[in-house]
Amino acid sequence: MAANARLTATLAAVLLALLAAEGVTVLRVGALLTLHVFIGTLLAPPSF
Repeated sequence: MAANARLTATLAAVLLALLAAEGVTVLRVGALLTLHVFIGTLLAPPSF
C-alpha cells in the first residue's frame, strides 16, 4: 500500500507543478505560447 500512496503523491506533485507552470504562461501567453501549448498538451491526457 505504501508504494501506491507514494506514486499517487508523486503524480499529484507533478500535476501541481505543471498546473502552476501553465498558470504562469497564461500571464504572458504571447511570449510563451509554445511553452503554454506544450504544457497544455502534457496536461490534456490526465483530464480525460
